[in-house]
Amino acid sequence: MFPRATGRHEHGEYPLNARGQRLYPRRAWFDAVADVFEELGSVVPVFIDKHLGVGWEDARAIFDRAARLGIPLMAGSSVSTAPVSWRSPRVDIPIGTQIHRAVVVSPPPLEAYGFHALEALQCIMERRHGGESGIASVQCLVGEDAWNAMDRGAWERSLMQAALQVCDRATPGDARSLAPDASAFLINYRDGTRAMAMIPETVTPQWAIAADVTLPGADTVSRIAFRFGMGTQEPFSHFAWLIEGVQDMIETGVPTVPAIRTLLTTGALDFLMASHEAGGVPIDTPQLHISYAPSATVER
Repeated sequence: MFPRATGRHEHGEYPLNARGQRLYPRRAWFDAVADVFEELGSVVPVFIDKHLGVGWEDARAIFDRAARLGIPLMAGSSVSTAPVSWRSPRVDIPIGTQIHRAVVVSPPPLEAYGFHALEALQCIMERRHGGESGIASVQCLVGEDAWNAMDRGAWERSLMQAALQVCDRATPGDARSLAPDASAFLINYRDGTRAMAMIPETVTPQWAIAADVTLPGADTVSRIAFRFGMGTQEPFSHFAWLIEGVQDMIETGVPTVPAIRTLLTTGALDFLMASHEAGGVPIDTPQLHISYAPSATVER
């Protein structure tokens, strides 16, 4: 039923659609598995690598069917699953932190690694005061449009610089000069919080975040910045944390990372790619009015 992956892509050779999304058959394969579960009257845990689906409709359908059948479900990024101890510097964001602004930096390509950028962002943003309330709108800007948005205050240059400064493999110099064709994902949350993922071409091969926060019990704003822990040679050691999380789910039947996070990031990426295809128009996202609380048991 499921062909072995061959070729240069880790999951096999699949085409791109007009938005630049690779058409992995996630929903078709999940539905085939879920059909067997329904036939047998029993379920086992399921892990879907990275995105829940190619786009929002597939992701929503997979999430809802898993919930209806009681299937323990995990998905998402290896970047966001490494523990706090793997961050450099080691920075924890307690649940209930007020996060005022945040910027993630990420290597390209836009869609495939943009997903990792959104997961890295969301594993922090979901811990903000009040919990996750969903995303009101998104916008994808490229080149001068991205940098001009910085000039008019849509995102903060100093936050991007702070994130790049903790990347020990970043190219030194002015990011705007080094990456004139950079891409920016602008995220407007329903509670008014703004965040951005910057993909400055080949400036950094690492993922990092900088944010202005007010920690619980504090009355002043402080700036935090760290890069996400990653191995640098194959087999990449940071994958071990994701594999351990999947193993724990298989053993306990309880997902270690909430699939609803990846439902939100998959939807955000789909609408961001739609914005990109349409030339950078902002897109309202009532579909992403998704509220949830982060797991208090997962060290992030």
